[in-house]
Amino acid sequence: DPDKPGAYMYRYYNHKDSQWYKKPVPKNNVTAVTALKVLGEHTEELRQESGDERLFIWKVERGGVHGEVGSIRRYTQRSVSDWLKSYIKRHGILNADGSAPHITPHMLRHDLFTSMDEKGVALENTQHVADHKHSSTTRRYYIHSRDKSYNEQMDESDKMADSIFVAKDTTCVEDEVFHDNKVGLTLADGYCRNTKMATDDEYVCEHYTKRGNCYGCSKLLTTPDFLDYFYDQLAKKEQELDDNAPYGENTQRQIHFQIEMIKKLIKKLEALVEEEEETV
Repeated sequence: DPDKPGAYMYRYYNHKDSQWYKKPVPKNNVTAVTALKVLGEHTEELRQESGDERLFIWKVERGGVHGEVGSIRRYTQRSVSDWLKSYIKRHGILNADGSAPHITPHMLRHDLFTSMDEKGVALENTQHVADHKHSSTTRRYYIHSRDKSYNEQMDESDKMADSIFVAKDTTCVEDEVFHDNKVGLTLADGYCRNTKMATDDEYVCEHYTKRGNCYGCSKLLTTPDFLDYFYDQLAKKEQELDDNAPYGENTQRQIHFQIEMIKKLIKKLEALVEEEEETV
C-alpha cells in the first residue's frame, strides 16, 4: 500500500457474490507476504512480456485446451483442475480401492487454512484470510488438524457465552435478597445470582463442583466492571500457549476453549460500554 509504508493489501475476486475486494494482510502473517513477493519475482518476466499485472499467470508449454504454445494465460479453476488431474495421473496417486481420487482446487483452500492453524496462526487471522463472517465456520469446516471432539467442545463456547447474563450493571436484578447479599455473591468474573451461595452455609453448587468455574451457568451475571479481570485472564491464557509449556493435548484444548469463552465475553461487555458512551 503506497499510502502506508510497510503495509500490504491483497485484492481478490469472490466468486460467491461476483465482487472484487481489497483487504489488508495481517501484520503477523509475514509468511503470506514473503510468498507473494516470491511469486511476484517468479512472474515478473511474464508480466512484462504480457503487460498483465496479475501475479497468477503462466505460460502455455503444450498446445491444447489452454491455448497456443507460448501464450500467457491467467490461472482459472479449469487450468488448476487440469493440472491436478495430470499430477495425480503422473504420480500414480490412487485411493485404497484403486480408483483415482477426486481432488479439486477448493480442497487447497482447506489445506491452506489447516496449515495456517498447524503453524500457530491465530484463528482470527485465518478467519480474515478465509473471509468468513464467523470464526466457527473457519474452525469447524476448514480446519481439519483437530478431531471432531475438539470442534464439538469449541462449539460449546458459543452456547455457554450465550447462557451467561451480561448487563451494564446489577440494577437489572430485581431480587432484594441478591442486593442484600451482593458482597457475598461477588465473584472474580461477575456475580452469582443464586442467593443460596451467600445465605445457606451448607449449600454446595453442583455446577461449580463439576466444572471448576461458573461458565455456562445461567446464574452468572457479569458487567463491564469486570472487563479488567477478563483482559488479564486473556493475556495470561494466551501467554501460557506462547510459552510452549509442556502441556498435554487435552490441557491445551481446555486453554483454547477458555480463551474463546473469554473473548466472547469481552466482546459483549465492550459492546455495552460503547452503547453507554454513545448514549451519554
